[in-house]
Amino acid sequence: MDAIATTMPKVALHVEADYSPQMIADLAFGNLDIGVLYAPRYLPELQFELLMRQCFVMVSSSAHQVAEVPLDTYVRAAYTPALEKTHSEGLPGLARPRLSTGLDTVTLGRLMRHGGTAYVPRHKLEELTARGLNLVTDAPVLEQPVYLATHIRRRGDPIVSAAARSLQELAAAGCYFG
Repeated sequence: MDAIATTMPKVALHVEADYSPQMIADLAFGNLDIGVLYAPRYLPELQFELLMRQCFVMVSSSAHQVAEVPLDTYVRAAYTPALEKTHSEGLPGLARPRLSTGLDTVTLGRLMRHGGTAYVPRHKLEELTARGLNLVTDAPVLEQPVYLATHIRRRGDPIVSAAARSLQELAAAGCYFG
């Protein structure tokens, strides 16, 4: 966001915590020029391309191995159906905890206030280990595809093209958008 705001001062940004269905509707109706989202819904007038794969790692206030994770303090990441499916297949013993959430801010807040175990975006790992959480070393890394979406009529617009290139360059450099 900072790179786009700095290099393209006339571009307006709207940031959501992945409301993919609403972003798709806004793109289709022309209310948005670009969407960065987890869950595409293919429509003839929209173009999607893989932007990056966001990795999620398991952190815990108490467990160092998956076998040590107590189900009663586990928070399951439910950001998308694809991530939920991967999680359930890879960790069937943790598939039905008391709490699941679709927002990493809720997950992070819960871990910081009450402790527990959860999957979080990998780019948050250093910050979280500095705050007392540890990586669950044998937990699989979960990957979530992140897509760049544009309306096909807007794709050739110079500002939209420049913003899309900027996002692609940031993703290629390992930068994250949230």
